[in-house]
Amino acid sequence: MSQDNDFQIITLNTLSFPKGRAPICSLTSLPATCKLVSPHITLHYATREHATCAWHGIIALIAPLLGPLLDSAAIVGSQEDRAKRDYTVNRSKRTLIDLCQQESSKHLVNGRFELAIPGAIQALKFLKDTFGDGAIEAVPPYLLLAEANLGLNKFQQSEEVRFTYAPI
Repeated sequence: MSQDNDFQIITLNTLSFPKGRAPICSLTSLPATCKLVSPHITLHYATREHATCAWHGIIALIAPLLGPLLDSAAIVGSQEDRAKRDYTVNRSKRTLIDLCQQESSKHLVNGRFELAIPGAIQALKFLKDTFGDGAIEAVPPYLLLAEANLGLNKFQQSEEVRFTYAPI
């Protein structure tokens, strides 16, 4: 099976979720209207276009790795087991940060600006999980987002990309 056929986009019935518990978009944090289903993971998106762009931008590459990372809180064991698991998850996230940034950069170089955005956003999510809000390591993905928005002539969005690290 090719990467292009390994996923489905399914429209959500937003009325089927309890009030205040509707899923949010993995890219925009807006209310989700569809879900992207792959053999490895299910993610929610605001639009079908967001889901397709995310899949082709980065999710197709990292989907097999996301499931175990997102379900890591469910595993219980001894303190030593949890420490090992935390170390492994942290190392995996650091590797995924590099991969997401590389993919985003590759799409920018190829002029596929819309596909660069999901990789940069995913890198930012992993960075915040690993280093916390305001980490200096977040600068490269923010620059990738700004450059992608400039390439799409979305000057307002490019201008709104803010560096959130706090001064010392």
